[in-house]
Amino acid sequence: MLGLDDFYLSKADRTHLARTVHPLFETRGPPGTHDLSLLNSTLDRLLCAWNDEIVPIPVFSKKLDDRLPEHKWRIWKGRPEVIILEGWMVGALPDANAPFAPPLNEIEACDMGGKWRGYQEAGLSTAYAELWDRADAFCHVHAPSFEYVLGWRVQQEAGNLGIGLSELPINRIKWVDRFIQHYERITRRMLNGLHRPGLVINVDELRVVRA
Repeated sequence: MLGLDDFYLSKADRTHLARTVHPLFETRGPPGTHDLSLLNSTLDRLLCAWNDEIVPIPVFSKKLDDRLPEHKWRIWKGRPEVIILEGWMVGALPDANAPFAPPLNEIEACDMGGKWRGYQEAGLSTAYAELWDRADAFCHVHAPSFEYVLGWRVQQEAGNLGIGLSELPINRIKWVDRFIQHYERITRRMLNGLHRPGLVINVDELRVVRA
């Protein structure tokens, strides 16, 4: 299994993107913050690997907010029978109207000209769409609504930091609340079905499968 999150751009590359396109791109998560060239080359190597060939798999540290050096990457030996690419936005479709829509939250209010959103939608129309084209099938896990994402993401943040949920500082919870606003728009529309066709698994607030 490959995690889309492990192919985030490095902190230095996101800083460059923030300076040249829009400051909001310093924060990982939205389309445009992934190294799709590295992801595609990794897929190519896995698909063509010999039985004893070693393929390095990138690792991104959310605690450090940066990609780990290559000597700390995972390794895969041989050619896998199945490759699963896991990620919150896998299969997302573009929406040409998004850059011109009223802001959904405080983060989007920092993008009044729509340049940040426009760059994301352009990516979903091109490089991300080409990546989705490589897939044989899609499986989408749907939360009951976006409102449950904060609680789930807070749990994940505690795990990322290696601490218990009760130990997570309030300022970090506030950070998570602001962080998830970066991908609220695309998450909401995926929950409404705007994604590549595939199997849809609905889960409840406890993440138990409903249908």
